[in-house]
Amino acid sequence: MKTTSKLSRYQVIVLLIWTITSTGLLVMPTGIGHFTTQDGWLVPIPFFLGACLSAAISQVFVRTFPGQSFTQAMESALGKGPGKVVNLWWAIWLYLFGCMIMRELNLFLETTVFHNIHLYLISAVMLLPLAYSTYLGFIATARIGELLLPIFTISMLFTIPVSFQNFDWNQLNPVLAEGISPVWQASVVPVFGIVVLMLMLLQFVPYLEHPQKIGRDFLIVGASLSAFGIIVEALVIGTLGDSVRYLQYPLLEIVRSVRIGDYLERLDTIYVMGIVAIIFIKLSFIQYTLLLSLKDLFHLPTIRHIALASLGAVWSGNIFLFRDSADLTQYMIFVAPVYVFFTLVVLPMAAIFVRIFRKILVLNCFR
Repeated sequence: MKTTSKLSRYQVIVLLIWTITSTGLLVMPTGIGHFTTQDGWLVPIPFFLGACLSAAISQVFVRTFPGQSFTQAMESALGKGPGKVVNLWWAIWLYLFGCMIMRELNLFLETTVFHNIHLYLISAVMLLPLAYSTYLGFIATARIGELLLPIFTISMLFTIPVSFQNFDWNQLNPVLAEGISPVWQASVVPVFGIVVLMLMLLQFVPYLEHPQKIGRDFLIVGASLSAFGIIVEALVIGTLGDSVRYLQYPLLEIVRSVRIGDYLERLDTIYVMGIVAIIFIKLSFIQYTLLLSLKDLFHLPTIRHIALASLGAVWSGNIFLFRDSADLTQYMIFVAPVYVFFTLVVLPMAAIFVRIFRKILVLNCFR
């Protein structure tokens, strides 16, 4: 497995777009619908604020720990002992997060395609291409993302306008009839469960061509996906109305309803294929982050020796940790955002403050 190549800015942006969009297209409409329906299209605005927070943290992190990954920075700021404890937490969280995304993918395939196939067989089949991608290196995954981006963009430019054939503007009115509180509550999962996942890229700082521009890349991704999110949420709410809170995959229902004449229909097949492809990229990104973290944590010479073992652990963990869709949904909406916020926001900020405090303390001692 090669980890010597470096990611370009375009590849970074593409990876971040797929990391957020993949499960965001599945989770956001349903998660938002738990708290608000007609005002759900306003949630992408706090979503962008979350991207700004991630950009600020990443920019300060890179300047405070130049050329260091997340795990290296933790040991540098907190010391060898406490740093290893934090890095162990980081690795465990990455593993649990990978299991959650794998279970979400399996549930999606089980619901839409493989109704009668055992869960462990679906997981095993999905892990085969993931293992091969891990063997080739994260540059290969980035190039797959580059290939899919123009295809996805062209598909959306065609599908979204066509999907507005059943749209009703009255579903979006009146705006903020119940106040701003439901919008903020609905923003918790998109902000702290999805957009701040961009901060996983801090583990890849030594493998970036332009790490000093990471904050700008975060803002580009955040602005683009916020605009896209407003369109998608407005489409879902305007088409499905209050029923969005009861549907498991609202966007899939909209795609299924698209009909043009007698020749163009059943676009949901293409939609399912696209979702599987981009979730695969997200899983690869999580897997590489976990492997690089374990490499730094245990000072391994290469990550090739633990690649298959970690995938086997994800295969078993996604089955036994999340038994059904209700368990998974409960964890994703009410538990995962807290873990993500603590791991990706609190820990980097704590390391930054400790490093700054130690510098000030050293300067004062030598005066």
